[in-house]
Order: sequence, then structure tokens, then C-alpha cells
Amino acid sequence: MGPSYNTGEKALLQFYNGGNWSTVGLATMIGLLTPLGTMLGFDCAVHMSEEIRDASDTLPRSIFWGVLLNILLGYLAVFTLCFTITDPSAIVDTPTKYPFIQLFYNITNSYAATNTMSAITIIALVSAVIAEIATASRQVWSFARDQGLPFSSFLAKVAPRFPIPLNAIIVSFISGVVHLAD
Repeated sequence: MGPSYNTGEKALLQFYNGGNWSTVGLATMIGLLTPLGTMLGFDCAVHMSEEIRDASDTLPRSIFWGVLLNILLGYLAVFTLCFTITDPSAIVDTPTKYPFIQLFYNITNSYAATNTMSAITIIALVSAVIAEIATASRQVWSFARDQGLPFSSFLAKVAPRFPIPLNAIIVSFISGVVHLAD
């Protein structure tokens, strides 16, 4: 990681209102929406609990350790960013059009490290999307199994070749693509 550029007072006590919101408090609350998203994925495991062996023991442990790991790594990342970003406007107005790529380059000063860190980020995001589609498909399958959706007999089928609700997965994927295109 790069050296600390900001003082502790600037990094931890000074707020930046780059969106020109009416108050710094409103800018702070809106800025908290993005990290809040990291807390939304833990319910994925709950929705798939029917497929977990010994779910009453395994599921709480996996959620606990997932939350703990996210807290530790999240604080490490936030403090690193607070101390190393000296000019937020330069990060946002990057020629790459992706501030996180510019941020990685500013911290490492290496194209190889920037590409590696960007690839890790993209792989993590793609993995999260796959987990969300799996979760949505299990919810569709559960509702269809209980005759709670139109075309329930189609959606509730479990593929004979694979022990997964393939029809529900396909419908969930298509609805996600349609939502993304909207």
C-alpha cells in the first residue's frame, strides 16, 4: 500500500460533499448506501438452507464468520482509503471512467498490481451476482413448489439430470437480465 498522505484529523474528521448535497449530513447518509450493500448478501445462505447439510449449525456459523470477516476487511479498506485519497475529485474524474481502477493505480503505481486488483474486484462482483441468481431461483422454486406463482408446475420442476431447479434458475437469470437492461 502507498504511504499515508492525509493526517488523522483530515482522514477521520473531515467530510467531503462532492455531490453538492444540501448538507454534509445528507451527503454522509447517501454515501453510506454503498457500503450498506455489503450487508445484504448474508440472507442468500438462508434462502438456500434447505440444501445445506446440518443447516441449524452450519448456517449461523457461516453468517457469523462472514460478517466478522467483512467488518475487519471493510474497516481496513475504509481506513486505507481515508488516509491515501488526497484529492477525491481526481479519483472521480479519472480518464479510465472507473474510479476504483484509478484508485488502485494511485495506491500501487503499478499497472500489473492495478490489473490484478481490478480482476479480483470484478471476479468478486460476478460471484456475488451468481449467488444472488441462485438465491432468487430458490425463492422462485419454493413459491412455485407451494403453488404460489403462475406456471408453478413448470417452475417447481427439479431437473432430473442435475439436482437443481433449472427452470427457476433460467427464469431468475432472464428476469435479472431484463431488470439490468431496464
